[in-house]
Amino acid sequence: NGQFIAIGKSGTILTSPDGAAWTTRATGVTQELKGLSYGGDRYIVVGGDYDSNPVVLTSTNEGVTWTNSTGSPISRSFVSAAYGDGVFLAVMQYGQAYEYKDTGTEFVCTRVADLAGSGCYPTDIIYGGGKFVAVGGYGEVYLSSNKGAAWTKLKTDLDSYSNGIAYGGGNLAAVGELGKIMASADGGATWYLQPSGLEINHYSSDNHIKLNGITVGDNCFVAVGENGLVLQSASFTVSADTDANDVEVAKRALYYGNIAGSGQNDSPGRVVASMNLITTWSRATTVAWASNKPQCVAPDGTVTRPAFGSGYQVVCLTATISKGTNSATKSFLVVVLQAENPDFGA
Repeated sequence: NGQFIAIGKSGTILTSPDGAAWTTRATGVTQELKGLSYGGDRYIVVGGDYDSNPVVLTSTNEGVTWTNSTGSPISRSFVSAAYGDGVFLAVMQYGQAYEYKDTGTEFVCTRVADLAGSGCYPTDIIYGGGKFVAVGGYGEVYLSSNKGAAWTKLKTDLDSYSNGIAYGGGNLAAVGELGKIMASADGGATWYLQPSGLEINHYSSDNHIKLNGITVGDNCFVAVGENGLVLQSASFTVSADTDANDVEVAKRALYYGNIAGSGQNDSPGRVVASMNLITTWSRATTVAWASNKPQCVAPDGTVTRPAFGSGYQVVCLTATISKGTNSATKSFLVVVLQAENPDFGA
């Protein structure tokens, strides 16, 4: 609607016509604002404290002034809202859902069906392809084609939380913890893990890659995450080649800690005992190993340290990760230390 709107903690709402100059708008609330949607010539913002004290704000003048439209009795915090089929649906932290609708004389709130199943923890909701779609939990997806009157719960094979979802080009894409992305080309019935190209830095204290949100750009999806991370897809296309996707994801996940073996091998620069060169890996992949110096590190992980006085040896280990007819390689450099001085302590 020709307007940028940003929301945040302590009831903060900012508006901008160009993304450069921003104006703070009065809201009269102090809760954290977590979700924003637009439809029917109205903005809606939802939020609340950690798990209580919800708030719903609406604006019909491009975000200049805001009205508290929360309604009652409502107890849980809202996490997200979306507009579609003439209504707003807002979801709460534990799976409760509310419909907000303009009747022509007032903006009314009605509780609809809770998201299906127990232990629901939705994080985001959108409308696309004729249905509302919510994500959260460990790969859970919730679908409703009747304005929240009933929900269908799908369990994908994503093993971490989803934090955001978007709809573009007829496809759905969701992002979440550990940089994982999943997408659907059939309205949410079938989901495929998509390679993100991200690799966790296991040697950093901040090694978890978290994608916090996703939106639609110019014929692409754009995802944002921690530490200024921004990802852009090449298009809206969803890759359904599960074996190729799994190989790429497994490759990115494999790191030295998975193959170090003995606790004595505390870093790649200090290998003194046999390694655990695994042959099966995540996403049901297999791993085959090659060594450029098998006399020091054999393909089965057996380590033979160079004789004392001959110096250390740098070894390149190459993993071939496979599934079906698809494969990819990843190399690791390790340093095998020479044997101890046999005369030491004699």
